[in-house]
Amino acid sequence: MEKHSFFAVLMVTATLSLSSVSCAQSDEEGTTAEDVQEDTTELLSTLRQYTADQRDEAIDEASQALEKLDGQISELESRIDRNWDTMSEQARQQARDNLDNLRERRSELADWYDEFRNSSADAWDEMKAGFTGAYKVMSDSWVNAKREFEADNE
Repeated sequence: MEKHSFFAVLMVTATLSLSSVSCAQSDEEGTTAEDVQEDTTELLSTLRQYTADQRDEAIDEASQALEKLDGQISELESRIDRNWDTMSEQARQQARDNLDNLRERRSELADWYDEFRNSSADAWDEMKAGFTGAYKVMSDSWVNAKREFEADNE
């Protein structure tokens, strides 16, 4: 239950704090799939270099990345909402399925983040690998959802 409460607080905080930032930083089309892939590659490379002694820095880096990712999810969801009336039934169903998948992946990522934050030095490498793997899956899911949305709305 505590993990889910943490997730809820993280989502609300990220949505409120980043909604204006992500809108200000994005163009009319929003964050691109390439932007997310590049950010993910950089984050994963950076996190892999952190040792257990650098845990606080790694957690800060991961936290910032999660906030940015949450803003990107919110941005995509807003674009879907704005285009809902012009979308075909098939496109709507695909968008719903993709958003459900994103929420599920984000929940899994929140669990890994919690384990990552609370890991012991002995479990550091395992938790770091678990978190980075879950982050990559989440990022790939966002990229796929974004590309499918754009393909359906061309």
